[in-house]
Amino acid sequence: MPTEGRLRYNRFVVAMIAAETDHLVEELEAPMTPEDRSKLQSFISDADKLKSRTPDEKKFKDWKSDVERKLEDAFGKSSEQLARFRRVRFFDFARGGRPTDRPLSEAERREFFDAIDEGKKVLRQFV
Repeated sequence: MPTEGRLRYNRFVVAMIAAETDHLVEELEAPMTPEDRSKLQSFISDADKLKSRTPDEKKFKDWKSDVERKLEDAFGKSSEQLARFRRVRFFDFARGGRPTDRPLSEAERREFFDAIDEGKKVLRQFV
């Protein structure tokens, strides 16, 4: 049979877990401002225009960093929303060890498009 001290400790642990769980649920369900929602919708719309670009172009890099900055501002630096977006494997020349001045192959172009579509899908979950 557990001692009184052990029961108190177990209740404490359960309370701490419950508090942390509540915090995570609140973070995921945190209401967005209309401005944040509008900006994310704008990023979603802009994503299709990026398909006429290449992954090494400034326009694509700026879009990606702007999205990350907005998610951080809206949800927090350690938010699940930001982590989900960062998990999208956008095309990276360093991964393939190829020069950036060489045109994308058809498979690389498909990979780039798929990553953009995945990024849009992730963003749609938040608006």
